[in-house]
Amino acid sequence: IETNLSSNLGTGVVPSLSDHPAKLFLDQGFSIALNTDDRLMFNNTLSEEYFMFLDHYQLDLAAFKQMNQYAMSASFASEEIKSKILHDLA
Repeated sequence: IETNLSSNLGTGVVPSLSDHPAKLFLDQGFSIALNTDDRLMFNNTLSEEYFMFLDHYQLDLAAFKQMNQYAMSASFASEEIKSKILHDLA
């Protein structure tokens, strides 16, 4: 599940971070990947999305590593690149 907290808040998909299901999905083992969505419209960076997620949900490094492993596994990168990055994340 690709998600963007800033975009979801800005478009009104969720009224607050407390109502956002990303943490629930992550806790239930869903594949969650943070992204920036429309950077020009929401004036955000991926780092800001990670800090927002961290500040609100108090995740540890293992959770962020897991999200990045999910994202890399689902990416359109070649298998060679995926393998290298997933190895580095392990």
